[in-house]
Amino acid sequence: MRNQNFELPSARGESECLLSMTAAAIDLLSLLGSSLDFGGIQSKLMDSCLLRLQKGFVINGQEAAAIAMLLQFTETIQHDLKTSMEQNVRSENVLRVFLDTICTMGVQQEVAKAISKTVDEDGNVKDGASPELQRARVQYRMLETKVQELVKGMLREQEVGASTQEVDGRYCIAVSNEYQRTFPGLLLKSGGSTSYIEPVVLVSLNDKLGEARAAVSKAEYEALRVLTKKLLSLVESLTSLLEAVIQLDVVVARAKFSLMYEGSMPAFTGAQVETKSPKPGQGLSLQLRHAYHPLLLHQYKEHLHLQRARIRTRQKEASMELLPPVSIDISVAWNTRVVTITGPNTGGKTAAMKTLGLTALMAKSGLYVLAKEPAFLPWFDAVFADIGDEQSLFQSLSTFSGHLRRINDIKKLSTKDSLVLLDEVGTGTNPNEGAALGMSILESFASDKEGGAFLTIASTHHAELKTLKYSDNRFENASVEFDEESLKPTYRLLWGVPGRSCALNISERLGISKSILQAAERHLGLANAEINQVIMDLEKSKRDFENGIIEAEKYLKNAKVLHGNIKEAAEVVQEEEQNAAVQASNLIQEEAHKARASISSIHQRKLSILEKSPATMPSHAETSPVKGLILNLEGKEFIGRVGSTVFVPRLGKEAKVVQVLSGKRMVVVQSGSIQLRVSFSDVKL
Repeated sequence: MRNQNFELPSARGESECLLSMTAAAIDLLSLLGSSLDFGGIQSKLMDSCLLRLQKGFVINGQEAAAIAMLLQFTETIQHDLKTSMEQNVRSENVLRVFLDTICTMGVQQEVAKAISKTVDEDGNVKDGASPELQRARVQYRMLETKVQELVKGMLREQEVGASTQEVDGRYCIAVSNEYQRTFPGLLLKSGGSTSYIEPVVLVSLNDKLGEARAAVSKAEYEALRVLTKKLLSLVESLTSLLEAVIQLDVVVARAKFSLMYEGSMPAFTGAQVETKSPKPGQGLSLQLRHAYHPLLLHQYKEHLHLQRARIRTRQKEASMELLPPVSIDISVAWNTRVVTITGPNTGGKTAAMKTLGLTALMAKSGLYVLAKEPAFLPWFDAVFADIGDEQSLFQSLSTFSGHLRRINDIKKLSTKDSLVLLDEVGTGTNPNEGAALGMSILESFASDKEGGAFLTIASTHHAELKTLKYSDNRFENASVEFDEESLKPTYRLLWGVPGRSCALNISERLGISKSILQAAERHLGLANAEINQVIMDLEKSKRDFENGIIEAEKYLKNAKVLHGNIKEAAEVVQEEEQNAAVQASNLIQEEAHKARASISSIHQRKLSILEKSPATMPSHAETSPVKGLILNLEGKEFIGRVGSTVFVPRLGKEAKVVQVLSGKRMVVVQSGSIQLRVSFSDVKL
């Protein structure tokens, strides 16, 4: 797909809309069970094709094939979008705009058929594009075959190592210069030791072949002209369709990135000037837990992929150790306007600021952020950064001057909703003056009256800037951790803890003389040593606190797993109980059925014995007053006799049995002066 000129959203609502689309695209990818591939859309060819159509020019075969590919992809994506929308409400709400745009192309089938009839997938015009083209190609192939056979015959007659070649569309024979006279004809070309001869017998055929080739080209052009005429009225629709597919490609790309790096959907907190903020120190305007720099994480994943490939191919280089990037935690209170990060060089101060800046831009652009949920931050209208050395030999700018010029530009452009990142503020000049200037710069960014930013993050080596927190609640301190045992930075960001000097401790471990270190401590003074000790205690407390949080999260995760296992086990037990109840019920019904069948068999045998007994069998079995079988309404069998009293539901009262008609399974009953013949099933004992 083509590169689009992407502009950052100018309002918070636009960013939230982009994030909603990203979330819907993630649902879409999940529902489809596979990733959408936009690689077949040849956007550059489509751009040139649409431009030619707008100017009324005839398109070529490759451009026509690009339109066919776009329409084919559109048909597929229409089906996928409709399926996703039917199964997911969120997808229906935010992907409707893309589906509506794509579905406006109501003539897709007709256009696709016309293109398919004219060109193949590679853009070659088909023989069947028109009758004229088909006839022209048949004629051309016949002539070409005749020429080739004639040349082959000539080569068989003269075994001189010659071969068939084509020069400027004319068939000829390539032969060594020494055998040039073997084939009388025209010399078309001579290069080095080879001559290209057009034999006399081929001249006329080559002329006819050229005419046939021109006829084919003319017929191809005419077929494309007819196709172009059909597409002229669809330029606007095709343009809208291409734009919709490109926009969808961008949304899906954001979703794939978010899935690949296991990002979290960020939430935007309200602007400080628009929201009733909590009391100072209460509530957070920004929280990013275990946040990663996207480029560092990408680099790690690429190296990990390469290492796995080397392991599969058993390369020795695969044994090198690969360490993942270190994540950072950032928590900013509502009342905080400036955060000062201090600590040793190469400790991760700049990387931490870049991580925050990129995360803010990612959220604003509709990308998920590389941090754990919940992740929330303000919506920044812009992110300004003064990071790196701005010295210039051409402009006679020193490092100090370069920083000041950039900071001055940021000051003019930043607003109350901006994020400002300042690296090594106040550096490059006299330490005392640099510290004083740095303090004034940060105070100006914290002040609404002086056009301050919503949030400013500044790194520095000036210890004086750390003291701003203790006189102004708009300031906060942070530092990068340093492991004195290994003499290496851990790259962890300690929030709320000012950085401390590690130079003397490092010097001691490196073997510097004790007398030198003691003299250095005297120069620093006891107060500075006590401050460093307090900071060390704060760092330890911070580490213990964070380790406690990690352990608590681990216990919480285990508890969730156990809860899920218990819930699953309870569902299994419930299902087993239900299955057991069904099986017991089926067994009872089966046994009851067997019992009823057995009872019925016994009664049938008794009835048969009664009917065959000479003492009770009359000459007319139907009218004889003998014992008979009577069935009640519930299907239970009873033996009744003449004279028995039964209940007749049809009469609603009792009656006396006066006759049993066993053959017809009926009985004659009498109630008062009424006699009635009813079936066995219509009486009850």
